[in-house]
Amino acid sequence: MSIIKVFKAVTLLIIPCWGDAQSRLHVLDFSATECIEPTLYPEKIRTRIIEKEIKDGILDLKIGTTEMCCLTFEPVIKFYSGSPSSSDTLYVGYKSAGVPCECTCYHELSYKIKGFHKLNFEIQFKGNPIEYSEEKYKTYPVKYKLIGNDTVNCVDKYGLRQGIWTFDSIKIKKYYFFKDDVHIKEITFFDNGNVEKARKREFGNWNYFIEYFESGQKKKECLNAEIGGSYRDGNCKEWNEEGQLIYEGPFKKTPN
Repeated sequence: MSIIKVFKAVTLLIIPCWGDAQSRLHVLDFSATECIEPTLYPEKIRTRIIEKEIKDGILDLKIGTTEMCCLTFEPVIKFYSGSPSSSDTLYVGYKSAGVPCECTCYHELSYKIKGFHKLNFEIQFKGNPIEYSEEKYKTYPVKYKLIGNDTVNCVDKYGLRQGIWTFDSIKIKKYYFFKDDVHIKEITFFDNGNVEKARKREFGNWNYFIEYFESGQKKKECLNAEIGGSYRDGNCKEWNEEGQLIYEGPFKKTPN
């Protein structure tokens, strides 16, 4: 994991807490990772405390969060004393610098802060409560639907579509297959239950297509083995109902 050191051995003036000179907190060290994981769905990633430990008055804190790509970070911290009805609160955040790229990345920020003489306080990150979690992604109740003996339309605990999805309600005549919320395959069936046609996606594009006669005999098959290639730009084979090869060459759209 690549680490960018952006801040070290700088004292920040903290809003008074605990009422003595030792209540001033010092950021001994701060670091931020480079982009660990670019993501198209930053809302699915949990902003969380990954590690938190206080030893000899020094707080070691690691936070996982998302931010625009290509930025650097400078720590910001503030401490507010609570009242009899509210807890002390440490506000942790950062200022970003640089020109952001048009993408969002997952980063981990590590703070080492000196001057803690109490263990019981709330931590907020960028103005919002934050808790420790082992889960990198937000979690939700698992959802699914039953059609006969088939489990379909499953949404896993991370809110991602998985497995067979269909809009049919009684008998599955067409289904879509998802892996980690990515649509990678679809299959259409004849009324007799045999596969009518199917296609699948690899390397970001639909690169394979196959079609059958109602009897189950293969009718057409197209493939493009190039990364990112479409089967419509690939090579196809066609057969008659007796299984004889009748065409081989570029893709031709099947007449309705």
